[in-house]
Amino acid sequence: MMRTYQNQDIHKLVHSRTLGQRTVVKKLLAMRDLAEAEQRAASEAPMIPDDGQNADLREIELALQDVGYKPA
Repeated sequence: MMRTYQNQDIHKLVHSRTLGQRTVVKKLLAMRDLAEAEQRAASEAPMIPDDGQNADLREIELALQDVGYKPA
C-alpha cells in the first residue's frame, strides 16, 4: 500500500517551531522524492484509480514554496 501524505502532516512540518528551515526543506524534498517515485510506480499499473498522488505532490510543492525553497 502506498503512503499518501495528509495535508496536516505537511502543515505540521511547515509550521514546526522546533525545526529549522533547512531541516524542513530537507524533509519536504524527501517527501517529494517518495511521492514522485510512488506516482511513477502507480502510473505503470494498468487501470489505476485516482489515488491522490497528484494532489499529494502538489501540496508538497506548495509547501516548499511556502518555506522559501528555490530549486538550483
